[in-house]
Amino acid sequence: MLKHILGARKTSREAYSVKETSRAERPSIYVKSAAQAAVLKQKRQTSSVEADTTGATIDVLFLRAITLVDFVKIMFSSVLLLHYAWLALEVMFRSWLNQEVALRQFLETKVKDLEVELETAREYCDKNMQQAVLFERERFTQIQWDMELVWKQCLEMELKLKNDQVEKAHVES
Repeated sequence: MLKHILGARKTSREAYSVKETSRAERPSIYVKSAAQAAVLKQKRQTSSVEADTTGATIDVLFLRAITLVDFVKIMFSSVLLLHYAWLALEVMFRSWLNQEVALRQFLETKVKDLEVELETAREYCDKNMQQAVLFERERFTQIQWDMELVWKQCLEMELKLKNDQVEKAHVES
């Protein structure tokens, strides 16, 4: 009955790996043959109580060997799971690092673009300011010329008026 129960406890790893299965079964074979040799060495006739005890000892040894094999498999599986977890963490950290590098590059590019845009805006403003100053200077110069022209015309009119008054005064006299 014990062999039937223990035979049903094969894991999925035993089904996949022939090499691992053969290694796992070796200790149980040695334990079985050692237990059978111990039984054969007994020369005296055993009672039914002693036979049950000897059979129980063989089953316990067999159970201990299977338990050791299962323990080794569990430990191997645990180590493998830890390795996979470590790899997953490493991949996750690398992806975070890659994301940070990509974000940093994006932000550096954005800052450079904004600096270029700011410089372009400054140049545009300086150019507009220079054009406005030039326009105002031209306007001021034009106003000055217009004022000089008006001043000349005013002086000419004044002279004409004085001449007319002098002639009128001369004609009246």
